[in-house]
Amino acid sequence: MRVSLPSSLLAVGLCTACAHHVVLDRPPSASAPLEQRTAWFDDHALAKAKRGELVVRQRLFADHPAVTRVRAALKNGLPIERVEDLRPLVPEGSASVVAMDVAVEARGRADGFMMAGALVAGLGVAVGGALVATDLGVFPGTAQVPTQEQVAPPLILGGIAAAAVGATIGGVLVALGTAARDEEEDATTHAFAAYDGDLRRALALDAAP
Repeated sequence: MRVSLPSSLLAVGLCTACAHHVVLDRPPSASAPLEQRTAWFDDHALAKAKRGELVVRQRLFADHPAVTRVRAALKNGLPIERVEDLRPLVPEGSASVVAMDVAVEARGRADGFMMAGALVAGLGVAVGGALVATDLGVFPGTAQVPTQEQVAPPLILGGIAAAAVGATIGGVLVALGTAARDEEEDATTHAFAAYDGDLRRALALDAAP
């Protein structure tokens, strides 16, 4: 079965929105016993990146592909599919939190642009196809297919124009969504990279003897 491009983009957008969230308790205070803070860090630091957590993708207008970390797992085995789920564990205003905010905002734009692009492109193609089908007499109830002399060029031209305009606008929206997705992935990578250090500072482990 052949699946249209707009349908594929819509499905990707919906699947992206369905990623699993986790709820994490806040870490112990900086005044808690050192052993407790150290054990917490050892459980809640990020594990080394594994296959499937890294994505290599060509950026728009970039010369080389970029490697980004789009998901991770804690050392206790808990998978993290949304980087902002780590927010309760690190201080407000830290580098990882700033990057998390950028990732969440960019994700919203990416999802919106991708879904809008798919809908606009699909609508343009549907309207264009309906106009051409009307001109050619292929809808139910049509007695006969018109001859070449009976074909009304304005409807066919209008159908082609509607499909082209829809595909063009949809393509622009998808390109904007792709750029926002790149921004989300880069910010997510930065958040994961800064997370361990911010968690150590939250637990006051840097100052530990």
